[in-house]
Amino acid sequence: MQGLASEPMPSMPTAREIHSRLRAIDRASDDSAEFHVLHDPVRNGEPSPDLVIVIHPGDLVEPGFDRGALARQKGLAAELAARSGQDFLVLHRNSCSQFGTGRLPSVHPALKKALQDGWKRGVILHGDDLEAASAWIVSHMALDRRREIFLGGAYGDAEDGCLAFVGKAIEAAAPGRIVLSAHIPCPGGDPWTPGSALTEPGPCEP
Repeated sequence: MQGLASEPMPSMPTAREIHSRLRAIDRASDDSAEFHVLHDPVRNGEPSPDLVIVIHPGDLVEPGFDRGALARQKGLAAELAARSGQDFLVLHRNSCSQFGTGRLPSVHPALKKALQDGWKRGVILHGDDLEAASAWIVSHMALDRRREIFLGGAYGDAEDGCLAFVGKAIEAAAPGRIVLSAHIPCPGGDPWTPGSALTEPGPCEP
């Protein structure tokens, strides 16, 4: 299954091509949890002053999540639109394959559009291996050269949230730069904030 995700994507993949790759990885259950770099555009010159990172946005659109899910999606979409000129990175997982269909009532069209706009200029990662994803982000995204690193997505629980896990790695590499989205769900406990401890980070739930 490794070849499935390692096949090269076009230099400017379309939304349809990205959706197809996400669905293919999702169908290959043995492959879906591994870390993959689906698209890494060549970055010439200086990085933008700010960096936008979205973690597992598909977890925001799960059917029946809660009544606030659509409001959170709309809020995150507005935050992303306000940062549309900045470097962009998204870490997807198996829940994100449903995003491509656009048929679920739990998918807010504004967030779908904001993510597709980010795909056009940014890095697309996939997987539940948070250690590998965090290490890649720290190694490749020039964090210490950023003025601000915007972090949104799911989940923000201090003890086992996926966003919190990645956030801790970013904070360690580039202290004082993270700006958290105001629309991060924390269904399992207290929210993580930059500078606070993440005591027992766990894997993402299936």
